[in-house]
Amino acid sequence: MDPYRFSVKAQLTSRPRVIAEIKEACRRVGAAAATSDPAAAAVDWESTFVDAIVSAVSEAMNNIVLHACGGGTDDPVDFDIQAGPSSLVVRITDRGAPAQFVDPAPEPPPLAEGGMGMYLIHACVDRFEYQPGPPNVWTLEKQYPDGGTDRPNQE
Repeated sequence: MDPYRFSVKAQLTSRPRVIAEIKEACRRVGAAAATSDPAAAAVDWESTFVDAIVSAVSEAMNNIVLHACGGGTDDPVDFDIQAGPSSLVVRITDRGAPAQFVDPAPEPPPLAEGGMGMYLIHACVDRFEYQPGPPNVWTLEKQYPDGGTDRPNQE
């Protein structure tokens, strides 16, 4: 199945478009994957599964704009979303400065320090990898819920 791709400017004003595009990407790649993949078919593509992906991507975008791109630039941030056999993978590529964090821990940081965004990314996805560049590549992966248990309206 083909990935869903889009690009935006590295600006906070791009966040609403990023959120809308990620939701649309989940709907499209999820629907396509569900036709041939039982694990993807078990996912409610309008659920908390998608909300978690949107939250993680939003936090990554904030980090890119505020830290890598010094508050914002016209440089592109590229998104590549693909449904795999057991998970949804989002790759984000930016051309900003490499991040200064070192293997962010999945523990919440003290409130007086930074790092909450990295904690939220870890909390929302099953796998997070960061490859410093340029370009910097963020990989966020969320496993499909087992048997569709992510669907809140099921009996």
